[in-house]
Amino acid sequence: MGPINKFFLISLMGFLSFSCIDNAVYHEFKQISAAQWSKHDTLMFSPDSLQVSPNERYDIYLEVLHNKGFGYQNLWLFVTPDANDSLSVQDTLQVQIADRFGKWHGVGAGGLVQVDTLLLKGVTFAPQRKYALQIVQGMRDEPLSGIEKVGVKVVKASTP
Repeated sequence: MGPINKFFLISLMGFLSFSCIDNAVYHEFKQISAAQWSKHDTLMFSPDSLQVSPNERYDIYLEVLHNKGFGYQNLWLFVTPDANDSLSVQDTLQVQIADRFGKWHGVGAGGLVQVDTLLLKGVTFAPQRKYALQIVQGMRDEPLSGIEKVGVKVVKASTP
């Protein structure tokens, strides 16, 4: 790939990133070391209620960035809120990574693909409270290869 194509690709991804998170009040990724995710590696995300308005509704997305070496159609995750958390989150989440023919879902470039999955819709946050979500991979592989990063994004809900 020539330098002009790389510049264009990087510029396009930057533009898309900024246009997608303009209404995000929390957005954090956790890097998976060497794209080898052990079942013992718990990812912690802590959106702070001081960043949100208690009178507004928010959607919470789970974001998975994987490389093209990820060998499965689905990714199973265990998502658990903090014990004192009022967010009700299903404890087992299936993320659709590819269709049954192997075509990747999401958007990608340069060997990486990002899939966003709605975790919770229309959530309200209590004022002055710190929240926490724990995420653990629930696949049979130990370690699971191909997952580069996992993220959580909180955005203002588009509909009430």
